[in-house]
Amino acid sequence: MKKLPIFLALLLVCILSNAQQTPQNEHAGHNHGQATTTKPVLQQDNLVVKETEFDFGSIPQGKPVYHIFILENKGKTELRLDNVTASCGCTTPEWSRDPIPAGGTAQVKVGYNSAAEGTFAKPVSIIYNTNQTKQLIIKGNVSRAPTDQRRPMHQLIYLKSKHFKLKTMKKLFLLATAFAFSFAVTAQTKPEDVVKSNEETHDFGKIKQGEPASFVFELKNISKAPVVVESTSASCGCTTPEKPTEPILPGEVGKVKVQYNAAAVAPFTKDVYVKLAGVDQQLILHIKGEVLTAEAYAEYLKTLPTPPAKPVKAAKK
Repeated sequence: MKKLPIFLALLLVCILSNAQQTPQNEHAGHNHGQATTTKPVLQQDNLVVKETEFDFGSIPQGKPVYHIFILENKGKTELRLDNVTASCGCTTPEWSRDPIPAGGTAQVKVGYNSAAEGTFAKPVSIIYNTNQTKQLIIKGNVSRAPTDQRRPMHQLIYLKSKHFKLKTMKKLFLLATAFAFSFAVTAQTKPEDVVKSNEETHDFGKIKQGEPASFVFELKNISKAPVVVESTSASCGCTTPEKPTEPILPGEVGKVKVQYNAAAVAPFTKDVYVKLAGVDQQLILHIKGEVLTAEAYAEYLKTLPTPPAKPVKAAKK
């Protein structure tokens, strides 16, 4: 009976000892340290532009200008330019699609058509390494083209071996005749009474960015007198019209070539204004279409039907 109390005391000591160890081991095998967070790794910028801004200074209206920006890859791996875009159709960037090797250089040629008079500052965005960008700026001032570009008569006549050239005399006769008859058509205030165009609106459809598209409007003289195209202009600097240099004789056709620079990715509709001598109103022509990126244009070409192959002629025996 004396041993029973001793046994119970030892049993109680074991139970208490085990209870103290349980809290220490109930979370064994679990990591309750502070959670580690992974900091995002910043992508290193290895593209260096030697100059980010260029000033053309004063340039004459209608004279396109361009500047070449030099880019350098300071990294240890090759670098690719994904795209180069301009903020306005009057600005046209050109660049190589080839990768820039480590330590190598590349060029971005930026052109400005100088169609609009006044000061300008145009940004050009370079996209590279998928999501990195840099910005270039071209600026300057476009001075107005002189309105009176008439030359003295002695500059229009070419004397060779004491005889006038037949071609020069023909031009002078046509010009004199055209201006003489221009007074007769002054009462005709509508250009439709004088000329008829082969198209009023030309649709280029889908065109590739950076590849200029052009179309020739043919103006037929439906009057009884020669017609002089005094000037041509456009609603945007991205569009460049060219007027015929000689009078359009009755029944003949004069050509107005219109070029769109396809710099901006978007649908477009542009107006071209043709001023005829002696006619109050301007003739308005239109061009439209949609500019696609190189990738989108390549996908568009895949949707076009394949033209049938031309039959091969059998060789004659």
